[in-house]
This record gives sequence, structure tokens and C-alpha cells, in this order.
Amino acid sequence: MHKFPLPVMILGFMAPFLTACAHGLINPPLAVDPAKAAAVTVIRPSHFVGVAAGYVVAVDGRDLFGLRSGEHVTFPVAPGEHLVAVIHPAWTASAAISAEPGERYYLEMRHSFLGDSRGLYRVSEPLALEIMKDTTPLATEGH
Repeated sequence: MHKFPLPVMILGFMAPFLTACAHGLINPPLAVDPAKAAAVTVIRPSHFVGVAAGYVVAVDGRDLFGLRSGEHVTFPVAPGEHLVAVIHPAWTASAAISAEPGERYYLEMRHSFLGDSRGLYRVSEPLALEIMKDTTPLATEGH
């Protein structure tokens, strides 16, 4: 019987969780008239919980970006009702927004060991800008 070293076994176990999480642009956001667009920013503060996992940011069921710990992404949406979600292999959190032209919406991902406070929460612009000082913007064009 062939024995695998512990690091190989751990990597083999973790591979589905790590490879399922793309990073950067997955699909470009739908084209929106800039004069009518709203802006959505999803912020993933750097945090020990979930640091190794990537999350997919989706809008209305369409995967757009892979987001890692300590990153944020801003993208346009058309006016109207939208469901913004962050997707992890083990859980999904979402927030509904009613987008108005020219408005900005900030959503913060939160984590917890127990899962009791994890989710996607709308935050005020001053709080979002403070959190974003410690995150890196994700490029929204190209790979």
C-alpha cells in the first residue's frame, strides 16, 4: 500500500475548495448606459476566517468576479432590482438592492467561525471607504 505524505493528503482534500474559486474577472458585467448606471462595490476585508478561499461575486445569477481576502470590486448595474451574491463552495450570502441611476451601493462580506454573522451586508459610504483603505481594488477588465 502506497502512503502519501500528510501535506499531499491535505492538498488533495483542499483542492476542490481552492480550484473551484476563480480569481479576477469571470464574466464582464452586462453593458449599462453610464448615464443611467449605479455602482456596486463588494468589499472582502482581510480576515483570518476563510482567508484561503476565494468567493465568486454574482449579480442576478451571473458569476462576474472571483474575490480573495483583502480585495474589493466595483462594477456598474442598470437601474432596477438586483440580487448581489457571494458564493463559496459551502455557503452563499446575498443582498437585494434597488439601484437608482448615479447612486453607489457598498456591500461588505463578513465571516465567522460559527457562521452566525457571516453574510453580505450593506454599509454606509463612510464606513465602506474606511474599510477599503485596507483592501486592494480588483481589476474589472481583462484577465
